[in-house]
Amino acid sequence: MQYIFFITLLLGAVHPLRAQIWYEFKFNWTASSGIIQVQALMQQQAEDMAVLRMRYMDPETNQDCLAEVELFESDVLDARFRPMPDRVYLKSSEPEFLLGQGNKFKPVFLFRLNRNQVLEPSALMKSIQPEALPDASANFSWKLIPANGLTEKLLSRYYFEDEPIRSQLLSLNQKDITPAEKTMTIHMVLVGNTLDKKIGTSCKMDLNRTQEVFTSVARFLGIRTKIVRLEGAMFGKKKMMDAVQALKPVANKDIVVFYYTGHGFRMPSDRYVYPHLDMTYRPDQDYKTESVSIRSIYDVIKAKGARLNLVLSDCCNSYVGAPLVTAPWFMKKKSIPALMYMQNVRKLFLDPQPVSILAAAADTTQRAAGNQKMGGFFSYFFKSSVEANCIRSSVKPSWYTILEDTKNQTSRKANRTYCDTPYVQTNICYQTPIYEVD
Repeated sequence: MQYIFFITLLLGAVHPLRAQIWYEFKFNWTASSGIIQVQALMQQQAEDMAVLRMRYMDPETNQDCLAEVELFESDVLDARFRPMPDRVYLKSSEPEFLLGQGNKFKPVFLFRLNRNQVLEPSALMKSIQPEALPDASANFSWKLIPANGLTEKLLSRYYFEDEPIRSQLLSLNQKDITPAEKTMTIHMVLVGNTLDKKIGTSCKMDLNRTQEVFTSVARFLGIRTKIVRLEGAMFGKKKMMDAVQALKPVANKDIVVFYYTGHGFRMPSDRYVYPHLDMTYRPDQDYKTESVSIRSIYDVIKAKGARLNLVLSDCCNSYVGAPLVTAPWFMKKKSIPALMYMQNVRKLFLDPQPVSILAAAADTTQRAAGNQKMGGFFSYFFKSSVEANCIRSSVKPSWYTILEDTKNQTSRKANRTYCDTPYVQTNICYQTPIYEVD
């Protein structure tokens, strides 16, 4: 009935570089031959790496220069050589000239947490020594570039016309959505046991993460969402079933997403491999009467006839009485939103062929893994896999690919945890998500 939670071994802050993938910088660089005025475009490519292209007229060679560097994350140390929890450096590799020749330099960018606890550019540095100060003469400025801001004019400054990435990025803004498709709706029923003292924080993350991925798709397509979110005092069996029964999707057109995060269990007499959702929230409640099979919810939703049905549960599928355990493993991972590609999004969310999916985080007798830092592994990897299938690099996006990738990544990470001490092979936890596509 419980999530598996982990004791953090790696101490230190984990900061997501969230808001945007793209930044444009302007700054001055003081070289021996004079002041170099630089414009630069940064693309965040991975959780701790970015690529920066710098355009400038070199005062020594009088040549128009385009240089590229890779940026790698580095801790900011205080005077006692301790990592500072509210900031990080992105330091440059050796520059490579793509156009012209001139001064080579390796800027260091300081990112700091803003009031929303999101890292954003703060200053330009010339080194990463503890005593280093921001370069006040750099006149450093920056702006976020949303996907629809990647225009021909902007990209032509930093990318050549025959580079594939340029045409790919420009195609992100081309959306062939029909007037009829724009009238569709994504209906979401999101249920989470956020008041539980042991898993409530994780469940909150799971709910936010799941809502984010589907609202991002809706925003990209320009379609409506209807969201019923049952958490806190709203959590309960009756409210959940009322919300499910109240769903009224337009047949063969709308999308329905049901998502549950909390405790789950199974009974020895169960015929199905999928778990029961434990909807108890008070000690005096009986889990046998305050529970619902995820399979029964799936059957109700599927019968309503939406074009795409997603019924997901991130909870344990073990027998009642399985103990809450801890394990000494923690994953450090940033969340970087993907740029969506219309052809891929169409295949997943606008395909006229009806699809219904039932998925659970754990197979029979297994417990679902997660922690207070990143929530449930299943929910985490489901979101990342959906995003991966919405971007240009995913050649053949499909729900089978998403679910298989979610299953493999969840299993790989969960199977590096332990359900008991000592931390030996025989005490490793195993978790394999299960699903069916109809």
